[in-house]
Amino acid sequence: MRRVRSPIVRPGTKAILPGRVHPTWHDTQWSIQGDGHQMEFPLRRYESPGAAPVTMVCPVCHSISDGKRWVLDEKEYQRLRRDPKVRVQLCPADTRIQRQMYDGEIVLKGSWMKDHKDELLNFIRNEEQRAMANNPMARLAAVQDREDQIYILTTSQSLARRIGAGLKSAFKGRLTVQRLPYENFTRVRWARD
Repeated sequence: MRRVRSPIVRPGTKAILPGRVHPTWHDTQWSIQGDGHQMEFPLRRYESPGAAPVTMVCPVCHSISDGKRWVLDEKEYQRLRRDPKVRVQLCPADTRIQRQMYDGEIVLKGSWMKDHKDELLNFIRNEEQRAMANNPMARLAAVQDREDQIYILTTSQSLARRIGAGLKSAFKGRLTVQRLPYENFTRVRWARD
C-alpha cells in the first residue's frame, strides 16, 4: 500500500491546493463559478447595476446613441430632441474635434493638384460621407487649403487611409501611408505632378 504525503502547512495558514500554501496570482484574480473560470474586472461607471443605458443625441452632428453605438438618423433625431428623457451630449467625434485630438493627417501636393482642387475636395467630402454611413465617428476635423498643398486632419485612422487609397485609385499619383509606431496616428501623403 502506497503512502500519501500531506502538504506542509505553516502554522496559521491553510493549504489551498495540495502542496501550495500561499495563493498564486491566478488564485487571487480568478473566481471559480461553477465548472469554469471567469476573470473579474472592475465595473465601469456606466455598467453599475443602477445605471441603465440612456438615449443620447448630439446637438452638433445630430447623431443618436442608445448607450452602445452612435448612428446617424435625422428623422429620429428630430423626434428625440424634444423628449425630456433624452440626454443632449456631444458625440465622441465632436468631442475629439473640440479637444483637437486627431488620429489622421493627409497632405496633398503637386502641380496637378493646383489645377484640380475643387475636384479633389469634392472627392474627399464624398469619401467622408461614405465612411460616415458605416461609422459616424469617422470625420474630417479640419481642411486647410494652402497655396501649394491641401492639409486635412481626421478623427480616425481608417478614414485617412481610405481617402489616401481612394485618391490613388481615382487620380493615380504617389501615395505614402505611414503609421506612427506606438501611437494611434496615421500620416498619408499623396502627390501627383
